[in-house]
Amino acid sequence: MNNKVIFPEGLADFLYWVKETTESYWHKVDPQKSIYGAKWLPLSEAQIDGLESKYSIKFDVEHRTFLRILHTIDKYYDQDESGQQEEQDPPSADNVATEEMKTAGKFRTPPYRPSFSITG
Repeated sequence: MNNKVIFPEGLADFLYWVKETTESYWHKVDPQKSIYGAKWLPLSEAQIDGLESKYSIKFDVEHRTFLRILHTIDKYYDQDESGQQEEQDPPSADNVATEEMKTAGKFRTPPYRPSFSITG
């Protein structure tokens, strides 16, 4: 059996391959799992421009390509260790999901604002 995977060569082609492959997998997992049906949420050029302006930064071409294709998914790790799904913003750099949480697959769909917003 040939298990060799051939990756697309260009960055955008590779990122679209990752997007299609992961979304396809997420659609096939047990529907009881919170990651079931997850989708990538890209940023528009206007949103990326807005981030650059808001934070006085400049993304390079490769980073902009990533943000346009794979910015974030519409589900994220639940930070509540009790198992309760509290209404909260996505995790910040200081509040990252533990490896144990990732292994347990504790994802949740946020009740609002599934992605970081450049407004507000």
